[in-house]
Amino acid sequence: MAASGVSANSEWRDATGDPAQQIAVHGRYSDLIVIRQPDPDVQSGLATELADDVVLQARRLILVTPCTQRETEIRKRIMIAWNGSREAARAVADAMPLLKGAASVDAQSANPDGIGDEPGADIGHFLARHGIIVEVSHTLTDDISIGNELLNKAAGRNKDMLEMVGYGHSQFRETVLGGATRHILRHMTGPTLLSH
Repeated sequence: MAASGVSANSEWRDATGDPAQQIAVHGRYSDLIVIRQPDPDVQSGLATELADDVVLQARRLILVTPCTQRETEIRKRIMIAWNGSREAARAVADAMPLLKGAASVDAQSANPDGIGDEPGADIGHFLARHGIIVEVSHTLTDDISIGNELLNKAAGRNKDMLEMVGYGHSQFRETVLGGATRHILRHMTGPTLLSH
C-alpha cells in the first residue's frame, strides 16, 4: 500500500462467502471501494454481476476500473454525469474530496428534462461555493444511448474519471441500475466513480 502512495492506515481482510456481499460489508468501513470491471469475455454470472451487486449493496463510494487497463491512475480531470436528482446530488457530495482536488471538473447532462431552465446551473453554483470551478454543458441525443453519449463526452474531453449515481428509481433489482449506469459498467473506457 505504501508503494502505491496509500496511507499506512490500511489492513488486509480475508473473507469467505458471497463476494459482492463480503466486499459490501467490509467496504462500509473504508473510504473507497475499488473493484475491477467484469471482463466482457468472461461469461460467468459472478463476473458479469459482481460490479452491479457491489454498487447496490455497499452504500459507499465505489471506483470501478476498466478490465482493459493493467494500471489505473486517477489524475485530475473529472466529469460528472448530472441529472438533477436527489441521488445525483448525493453522489456529488460523496465525491467532494476528489472533486476538490481535481484540476478540471465538467458537469454533463444528456437529454436533461425537468432540471431547470439552464440544466446544470444549480450544481455549478453548488460546486463553486466549495471552491470548485466547473464547466457545465448538456446535450440532446436521439440516435445513441445516454450511456454512450456520456462515454463519448468523457473521452472527447480527456477526462480521467466519470462520476455518476449508481442507480435509478425502481426498487426491483433488474431495473434498479439505470440504463446509462448499466451501459457504462459494461463499456467503460476509464475509471468510473459510483455512489448508491
